[in-house]
Amino acid sequence: MSLYPDRTRFKWQKKFIAFFSIVPLLLATAFIQVKCPECQGAGQISSTGMQDVIVVRLVYSTAINPIVGCNNYLAYSTDVNLTALNSGTENAHGYITLVLQDFSTGTVIATQDVTVAVSASSQAEYVFNVIFKVYIENPPVTKVVAQVENSNVPCNSCGGSGTVAINSWPFVYTMKDSLKASQRIENPWQAPIWMEDYLDQ
Repeated sequence: MSLYPDRTRFKWQKKFIAFFSIVPLLLATAFIQVKCPECQGAGQISSTGMQDVIVVRLVYSTAINPIVGCNNYLAYSTDVNLTALNSGTENAHGYITLVLQDFSTGTVIATQDVTVAVSASSQAEYVFNVIFKVYIENPPVTKVVAQVENSNVPCNSCGGSGTVAINSWPFVYTMKDSLKASQRIENPWQAPIWMEDYLDQ
């Protein structure tokens, strides 16, 4: 009979204790829901004044990269430069949906929402980097178009439910501003010369 305890058995006991302590905790935090930090529980992001906003310029470049470990999943990393014009009398704040389309058919492949804020009677230039994650076996030639969202849009972080799992809350909170522009240049809007002549008449 050994005078020393079985160290191997003791190590296994510690592993079992750690496993059965951590796993239930992770499961519990996955099911407990808390208020979404991005939409504050509303389930949607409000827009104001976007009915008078149009996209007057859109330039983009795309690099296609495979997602490591995911068969047939591709990341379309897209640098977007767009100019939005607000011809209204109130400041506008809301979303523009960037749509990745099949160039030949116009079929929507993926979308990403970005936030914009354009003062009344002015235009703002934005620079974004968005990543479209798509599952597609034979990638077609694509194009990116911009659609102004005139009304409220569902919150991407919570899918419109207004709540997120407590274990994902820190990530959502730290990333809640990720859809905002990385750069904004705002200029007062001036009518083109031909429009000025028309208005003078």
